[in-house]
Amino acid sequence: MKTSATILFVLFVLSINIQTSEASYLLGQFSDSINYDGGTPNPASEASIFLEIDTTSPSAYWLLGEDISWTSPGTVVFAPGTDPDWDGFVATLTNATDDILAWSLKAGGLHVPSIEEESKWFGTVPDFSGLTIEYLQLDVTYLEYSMDNLAADIVFSVYGVPEPGTLLLFGLGGLALIRRRR
Repeated sequence: MKTSATILFVLFVLSINIQTSEASYLLGQFSDSINYDGGTPNPASEASIFLEIDTTSPSAYWLLGEDISWTSPGTVVFAPGTDPDWDGFVATLTNATDDILAWSLKAGGLHVPSIEEESKWFGTVPDFSGLTIEYLQLDVTYLEYSMDNLAADIVFSVYGVPEPGTLLLFGLGGLALIRRRR
């Protein structure tokens, strides 16, 4: 009886923590490179690196960071209110469909995309369905845009909060391990 009361108390504390927690967790991440040896057809003073997500049904797409100019490596964080396509992008990233996700590098009149399904980028099938995405982070770790070479390395990260059921399962699993050891 004492063990059952302890478990119920721990579950109660966990449920309060789940409801009041504002911590974001890394939900998924991928890194990729583009290297186009031909370079840009025209001299460029800046590059554009942006994300695109396309739904398969109905056909629609959203772009994040399309208006951001890059002159060197750096980081940009997308959150609610930071980009007009935020709502559509996140809705597609969490719609339980394995949609198309791309990132593109543009400079000097050349546009080079890197395109895959969400499951190939993140290893999740089909996507981040049921999760609350709080922000997305794009890290450009290498950037070159010249008439000799067009190249970039990126890391794209998805941060948010797992649904309460997942956190509860983690808590129950931990309690089961503790109880088994006794």
